[in-house]
Amino acid sequence: MTDFNNQANQPRRKKKSLTEQIASKQVQIAKHKEKVAASQKRIESLEAELSQLEIKQQQAILKEYGLSMEDLKDFLETNKDQLKKGDEA
Repeated sequence: MTDFNNQANQPRRKKKSLTEQIASKQVQIAKHKEKVAASQKRIESLEAELSQLEIKQQQAILKEYGLSMEDLKDFLETNKDQLKKGDEA
């Protein structure tokens, strides 16, 4: 009997009308679209940062071996055939 009394004393939630449900879903969709847009911006930012770090890494490697981009290009051209053989092995 106490269960029945507890249920009777608790106010029932008002059921939303279809119009209210639609509006609620539209608000939820808008919020999630904002989150997706923010995530996409963050992804683009991280990709740009990654590109910069990779460029710095490449420059550090060239500096470590005392090479310029032209030197590297010449080296690769000179050893092109040997590099292809290494890929086939």
